[in-house]
Amino acid sequence: MLVWSTIEASCPMCGQRLRVRDVGGGFAAGQDSDLLVRMHGKHVIQAQIHTCGECRFSGYAQDFLDRSISDATVERYFREFADELVSDTVHVAAEPRRGRSSDEHARRGGADGRQDRGAGNVRRRKSNRRGKRDHDAENTTGSVDGHGVAPRTPLPHLQYYWSAQLGPLLGLSARETGLRTLRAYWCLRLAPSTRLEPELIARLSKLYLRRAIAHLRKSLREDPDRAVLYLVGELCRRNGSFLRSRSYFERFLAGQGSGPEPHEYLRRAACRLLDAAAHDDASDKTMEELLYPSAPRKRSTKSSDPAKRMRATDRSAGRDGEDSNGADSNGADSNGADSNGADSNEPRRGRRSGGGRRGGGRRGGGRSDGGRDGDG
Repeated sequence: MLVWSTIEASCPMCGQRLRVRDVGGGFAAGQDSDLLVRMHGKHVIQAQIHTCGECRFSGYAQDFLDRSISDATVERYFREFADELVSDTVHVAAEPRRGRSSDEHARRGGADGRQDRGAGNVRRRKSNRRGKRDHDAENTTGSVDGHGVAPRTPLPHLQYYWSAQLGPLLGLSARETGLRTLRAYWCLRLAPSTRLEPELIARLSKLYLRRAIAHLRKSLREDPDRAVLYLVGELCRRNGSFLRSRSYFERFLAGQGSGPEPHEYLRRAACRLLDAAAHDDASDKTMEELLYPSAPRKRSTKSSDPAKRMRATDRSAGRDGEDSNGADSNGADSNGADSNGADSNEPRRGRRSGGGRRGGGRRGGGRSDGGRDGDG
């Protein structure tokens, strides 16, 4: 369960009006080895990202509330970034664009067409800003539904990827850009992104992993934070770069880098992940199985196959029917009394039941079970 409040805002690039969420927090249900905190229901990182339905500008709530973005930055956004956000074919397949593709746009206008479009968007943004200062509610671009969310909102993994692509434009640090790309990778494990084709998820995972590793490694050259050392080591292991992964884990365990002393559980997890990298193991792992390898694991009784669940339900209903309607070969009824009226639960025969026995006793302390008084 998540708790958040909504804030009226406008896109800093095109002026599109929308609502952003100020997320308060949620309840954790576990953690993966790459530090993704698992949650039930909608995840907090999915509620923290937003995208403008008109120009695809993406970021956190504070990115939309920032009023220090200059007109030169807006013009640069539409000239260099807006049409490049979805140029990768895997992203076009993951979430179709509302407008024409970059290739089609290039065929019809090329670079000059993009520059003309950028100039037009700057003029429209200025017009929208003037309209908002005058409280003109009709001077908006695009449509917004009753919840303040633009239609055809991209999947969260794509929103984070777009926000990371805008790092050079917004002046984000290498660490912040890497963390946004890492969140795009995390979102592939969360619904609704999990309903994508497995082949597409695999390709996107590789893409996000490589880019997150590149940005975070660059951040380590600027600030060798110990938590980032662990994170890069684990991401390299998942990406199959086992020698590099072992190097980062060894640096983390040797106490290199800056920042506060890591928690003991993180050191224990790093030792086991270092051993996994030594054995060329790139599988996904959770903190629970790393820290408590001998603990029994819960197995879900629900099958992912609807037909199997239906057959299991039918068998369970059949057993319930036999228990409630059938009598055994000795004539015992479903209430546990035999054919002579004796209670099968002998130690409870003399117990006060507050108004009679279930299964055959009289009310108000009547006689039952072979003449024994119901009140004991």
